[in-house]
Amino acid sequence: MNLTISLFDGGYVHAFRQSFYQLIEQMHDFRTAALKLLDDFHTRQQTLFLLFQTENLDNLLIQLRDFIFVEDCCDVMLWFLEVGRANGIYNLGTGRAQSFNDVALAVVNTLRAAQGKAALPLAQAVSERLIEYVAFPEALRGKYQAYTQADVTLLRAAGFAAPMRNVEQGTAAYVQSMLGTG
Repeated sequence: MNLTISLFDGGYVHAFRQSFYQLIEQMHDFRTAALKLLDDFHTRQQTLFLLFQTENLDNLLIQLRDFIFVEDCCDVMLWFLEVGRANGIYNLGTGRAQSFNDVALAVVNTLRAAQGKAALPLAQAVSERLIEYVAFPEALRGKYQAYTQADVTLLRAAGFAAPMRNVEQGTAAYVQSMLGTG
């Protein structure tokens, strides 16, 4: 039995995206954390980000992740529902790894832009103590997956061609939505 469902009537897609956001936020309590982050930025009560220090001696630890924006996940799922012909297990990611520094700096610079201020380079954000580093916990040594990058070859071969947002684009969109400006 073939069932064709057209989901691209605008309202349904918007409701799907909103439901997906709500599910993710409930699972991870992102909204509470994001609102606290925004409040901390405005009042500057504390450092915004504490990141693990990157070791670069004999035991190289490069912390890179394939961060994907939730709307890009929605776009892929809606595409699969619409085309209805792709079967299998697909990696869902951007296909490029970026650092936690990129995420932190994207948040800082999106908040600065909302205040009419210029973007900062990483070194200046660190010197202004917007981003700080803590020692990598001993308990995580040898257990921490420091690198992820999705192989999206099968997804692209199946026909999904839309670009995925990078960390800077996705983070800015999310922070702007929290500010009510996006």
